[in-house]
Amino acid sequence: MEPRQIGIPRTLAELGMREGHLATFAEMAAADLTAGGNPVRVGMPEMRRLYEAALSGRL
Repeated sequence: MEPRQIGIPRTLAELGMREGHLATFAEMAAADLTAGGNPVRVGMPEMRRLYEAALSGRL
């Protein structure tokens, strides 16, 4: 069963996120204390790329 068949959004855009939100979300995610526990070091550029992919649905 596909997520869309049961109403699960596939992208952040489907949840209402817009490109104008990316910088704010990336900054907040990079500064979050839980980012330090990530096995791969991430900063704002990496988080922005992650959010860009999630916004458009790229896996």
